Parts: sequence; C-alpha cells; structure tokens
Amino acid sequence: MSERPGESSELVGTELNYFEPSEFDLTNSGGEDWWDRMSPELLQLLDRVRGIHGDVIEISPHPRALGRYDTHRSSDHDVNRHGEVRAADVFPRMEQTPEAAMRFVDVCLEAGVPAIGVYPHWTNRHGERQVGFHIGYRPDRIGNPARWGVARKNGELQTTAIASAINQVGQA
Repeated sequence: MSERPGESSELVGTELNYFEPSEFDLTNSGGEDWWDRMSPELLQLLDRVRGIHGDVIEISPHPRALGRYDTHRSSDHDVNRHGEVRAADVFPRMEQTPEAAMRFVDVCLEAGVPAIGVYPHWTNRHGERQVGFHIGYRPDRIGNPARWGVARKNGELQTTAIASAINQVGQA
C-alpha cells in the first residue's frame, strides 16, 4: 500500500493539508516519534486550525509536547489513559500581543477545538519567549470547550482563567 504525506498504515484516512508525519517526531529533542499514536481527530483539528489561522503552526520541540505516560494524571497528552495522543502543544506564527493571542483562541474555537490552553511564558525552538497553546481533543467537551491559561501571580505560575494568561502575552 502506498502512503501519501499525512498518512501511515495506522492512520489511513487521516489526510492532512498542512502537517507532515515528521512534525510529530520529537526524537531530536529527547522525545518520541508519536505519529502512529496520534488521535486522528486531533490531527484533523490541528489541520483545521492551521487552515483557518492561515500561517505556520509549529509543534513544540519539548519532549512532552505530544504524548506522555502520565498514568496518575488526567492529561490529554496521556497515552496510557487514552490509548492515543489527544493533545499537542504548539507555537503559531503570530504577533506576541494579547490581541493576537485572543484571535488565535477564536481560530481554535471556530475550528471546534474542545480543549484550549494558553501559556504566555513558554520558549520556542529558537530560544525566544513565545506564547504557546495546548490544543486538545476531548470528546466529552465538543461544543463546550475547556479553556484555561497559566499566568504569573505573585511570581508563581498558576492555572488561571484564559483571559489572565492572554493579558500576559508579550510581557518579559
């Protein structure tokens, strides 16, 4: 059987317009190649988000940006719990402003993403501070997306309302 870009024998039918299987291989940064364990629904969500966003969206190079083995947690990333990777941490190409971050959240909502996290304190693959986003597939949250952020409060990172995290985008 011949494979096209965006397909593997395990993910036949998951045709992607904007992502290649190699983008889900984090072995160069100490992670794993997660392509064969990616949720087809998550892949479709990522592709829709990229299409609506109209610009590059990079998968974070962090070793835990895709799959994890966190059996004690309820993470969308937890392969043990879900049997597949249901979340990706990403860096969209965009201005580093609260307004641009809110527009990207709106893009995610338009695409039907059921779990959206905002992390204004992350560092991209170039060593630059850049807002990162968690894009997750939660079948129980379709039409009622979970939204959260992580923001600094009194010098500590805390889970917070998405608006608080967005307000910190672009701050040093």
